[in-house]
Amino acid sequence: MALRLKYDSIAVSDIIDGEDYETLIKMLNLKRQNAVVFANYTSMMNMRKCFVKAFGGKEFWE
Repeated sequence: MALRLKYDSIAVSDIIDGEDYETLIKMLNLKRQNAVVFANYTSMMNMRKCFVKAFGGKEFWE
């Protein structure tokens, strides 16, 4: 995805490849600005659990 964005001249400042959600959450907390996270369905469901714990919100099935 980062390569595709590069071809479209869209700057990508930080990339985390894999399921390092703790680092992602730290980055989001440090930047305190809008961010876009691209995730497939499986990683999105795993990531959501970490996001709910870090930022609040409801579990997916509630």
